Amino acid sequence: MKKSMEIRNQIDAKIKEAENLNNAGDTAKADECIKAIEQLKVALKLAEEQEELEKEKPKDPADPAEPEPANKNKTNYSAKQRKEFNALVTGRIEPQNASLNIHSDEDGGYLIPEDQYNEIKEFRRDLNELKNYCTVYQTKTNKGKMPIEVEAKDKLYDFDDDGTAELDEHSIKFGQMSFSCKAVGDIIPISNTLLEDETAKLSSYIGRRFAKKSVRSENADILTALAGAKAFTPTTNDYHDIINALNTGIPSGVRKGAVILTNQSGYNYLDNLEDKTGRPLLKELADGTGVVFKGKEIVVVDDDDIVTTGNKLKFYVGNIAEYLAFIDRQGIVVATSEHAGFTRNATLMRAIERYDVKVVDSKAVVALEIDTTKVVSEKAVSAEVVSE
Repeated sequence: MKKSMEIRNQIDAKIKEAENLNNAGDTAKADECIKAIEQLKVALKLAEEQEELEKEKPKDPADPAEPEPANKNKTNYSAKQRKEFNALVTGRIEPQNASLNIHSDEDGGYLIPEDQYNEIKEFRRDLNELKNYCTVYQTKTNKGKMPIEVEAKDKLYDFDDDGTAELDEHSIKFGQMSFSCKAVGDIIPISNTLLEDETAKLSSYIGRRFAKKSVRSENADILTALAGAKAFTPTTNDYHDIINALNTGIPSGVRKGAVILTNQSGYNYLDNLEDKTGRPLLKELADGTGVVFKGKEIVVVDDDDIVTTGNKLKFYVGNIAEYLAFIDRQGIVVATSEHAGFTRNATLMRAIERYDVKVVDSKAVVALEIDTTKVVSEKAVSAEVVSE
């Protein structure tokens, strides 16, 4: 039996039930039946549209007379999924009446479908995501534990060919990293007129705003974790200390993936340095995607994110991917409330994501402060004089 026929039968049954309840004087339950009928009508409309789309598909996809666009199925499916998702979020349809598997969340609300979630992620592409420099672990739970390597200097164990070698389990140096993904989110007002449009993409309205706030929140938590990095003592109070930190401040095994993270003021200091021949010490990558110092990428955040105190410029030197784990509870959960936006003819949408940031290898990054008023290196002085 077609989905639409099943829903029609449910509607007919609810109509009869409502009539009987009304005749019996039970108007409260009759009203509940009427509400259920309205929701079923929404589900019926969606089911009929999907069945029409199925009819339009050619019986033989290989028939040259009726070629089918390569992305037709995907587009139609996404459109139907979008309609059902909008109806679920706004309460026009109950989950049991949805034909697609759109997941509800344990804390209330619905998980944004994958196609719309991917669209929201696209808004992050042009943003400065420090998450990209961390090791990201995907998880399906809010809390848990995962094994991590405690000692990175171990060698492979020597096993005899005859299989008689025994391994001391106490020498296996693994630890357990506990994580607890916190919920962070935003409240976004959306016009009721827009929500009434069943074809509207919620990702289009919440995507850019949510992406910007999401990146800011994640960056703030990553920088908070980095602030706990071991301090590297400067000896020259100039760019040579950055070189020293790269060479001696972090293990040689993590140096290959090292970066130099600083703020706008720190970057401006490095960008103005030149050698004795007038060439800048910073080098632009050939593809124009970034700038490097001693072959290491310079990662820059706003001065508001890393605050400069006086003339002390802050740098984080090392391999952030080894230092930090970003535990990502993938997905964005949305829910709506009409009551809070009643005076503005708007519905307030709550969008939530969950993640945690954990330090894994505390030796992989060092924190460095350079006080430019206390330069003691003659090399640095000569370099800065040339830059002037």
